[in-house]
Amino acid sequence: MRAPPPGGEFAFMQAADGASIRYAFWPSEEGKPIIIFLPGFRETIEKHFETIEDLQKRGLGVYTLDWRGQGLSTRALDNRQKTHVEDFGLYIADLQQLIATRVKPETSGPLYFFCHSMGGHIALRYLHDERYEIEGAILAAPMFDIWTPPGLRWLFTGVTALVNALGFGQAYGMGRGDYGPFYQKFDGNRLTSDQARFEEDHNQLAAQPALQSGGPTWGWFKAAWSSIRLIKDERYLKAMGVPIYIIQAGEDGVVNNRAQNWVDARLNTSHMFHIDGARHELLREQDQYRDQLWALFDRFFEVRG
Repeated sequence: MRAPPPGGEFAFMQAADGASIRYAFWPSEEGKPIIIFLPGFRETIEKHFETIEDLQKRGLGVYTLDWRGQGLSTRALDNRQKTHVEDFGLYIADLQQLIATRVKPETSGPLYFFCHSMGGHIALRYLHDERYEIEGAILAAPMFDIWTPPGLRWLFTGVTALVNALGFGQAYGMGRGDYGPFYQKFDGNRLTSDQARFEEDHNQLAAQPALQSGGPTWGWFKAAWSSIRLIKDERYLKAMGVPIYIIQAGEDGVVNNRAQNWVDARLNTSHMFHIDGARHELLREQDQYRDQLWALFDRFFEVRG
């Protein structure tokens, strides 16, 4: 189990609807940028301690959070294992509040997004709504669409709509369940080929059971499909003007790489990079893949001076 990086502060803020949102902050060196690190679905602050250490080595400040419904933030349902949200707009509102009430009053350096998976999706929506506050973004394996078997996306979206219409939005979606052996099995996992990091993540969850999350609900899928339709609009995407790096995992079986290509082609200031052989969790992958990601990260800031 990895210890928290030194110098960090953990706290909670209360959202407008009363939800308690957990966040953490590590200060920067004098004059260095502030990274707002946005984790993915079911991820926690603890999962990315290694990422935060890598950012600290570069002298960068870091803000990050547990999204509502995961980590130590408020869970929506009585069964706290169920990852549920009614609308992705709640994620956006929580991020807006964090930046407006914590990040901006407490820091003076330029602000950048560094995001994984669902965090990249939320960042894209924030960049559309608050396009003048963030200097740039690096999106690792962003969730611009969910991976589905070729030709069957209509089936998944149709079943999601039907189940929610029948009133089962708070039930687990698509055969998912509470955290358990299914999630702990390394062989056949779609997240990472690095067994040591995979086991480190699950050792952390065993040591802190309150961090554990099960699968998404049908309601979460409904909210996700709705938000995906929103961002897959050419006019919506062309409204954004900040520099963006999209870093694609070549063997991603969680999010849809074709959607990343489609979004990249319609953003005015994005650049696409492909890490061949890597699975979805680029920041928890083997060093041969992580090193490529961090080289791109450093190049992003070298280009900006």
